[in-house]
Amino acid sequence: MNKKIILIALSIATSFCFGFAFKSIITNNSNTGTKMKRVTGIGGIFFKCNDPKAMRE
Repeated sequence: MNKKIILIALSIATSFCFGFAFKSIITNNSNTGTKMKRVTGIGGIFFKCNDPKAMRE
């Protein structure tokens, strides 16, 4: 049972490392020199209404 848990943890860690390495190789090679702004988060509640002035009152 212990060996099975260790094997699962090692396979998850290995797949994570390979995925990270693959992503860094792909992003470095496909960089065209244009920088995009990053969005750190979007939050809140948004309402859509026909009459915004009446909604504020």
